[in-house]
Amino acid sequence: MTSPNSLPLWLLLPALATLVICAGFALGMLAAPLGVWLGLWPFGTAFTIMGTLFPLIHWVALIALLDGIAFYALARRQKIDKPLRVLTLPLLGALACGIAWSIPTTFQPSEGEVYPPIHDVATDLDDIPQYVAVLPLRAQAPNSVVYGESPNMTPERNAQLQRDIRYVVRMETG
Repeated sequence: MTSPNSLPLWLLLPALATLVICAGFALGMLAAPLGVWLGLWPFGTAFTIMGTLFPLIHWVALIALLDGIAFYALARRQKIDKPLRVLTLPLLGALACGIAWSIPTTFQPSEGEVYPPIHDVATDLDDIPQYVAVLPLRAQAPNSVVYGESPNMTPERNAQLQRDIRYVVRMETG
């Protein structure tokens, strides 16, 4: 028997399970980079964790929302006092998933925007440093050491993009 102010166990446990699953996904997304920062695992492990969770997390959030709606409908059908309370746990879970999903999404370039690979960034844009000593070590590397030889990028465009971003950064920092 339940008190008038509590949810029945058959409704509370699935709502709680939804929250726990969502929290697991959200914490996994946040723990991946934190583990690198704390020295618990290398970047590759963090990218594997996030690469596994990221494509699924928005589906988990959607399922949590649907669970919440279903739990609410069941609570109304059973004439449970204050049926909106049953929505709280799944909605919190969906919110946690949404926040965890949005953080890495904000770091992705907009559609159609192309950034040079990290080793296509130079500090001296007028006299680009050449990679010489590292060439034997990179013999089997999948990417080139030639500056500006990435897709949709020429050395001139690459240098201009870097000049533009330096100008923007200087303007924003004063």
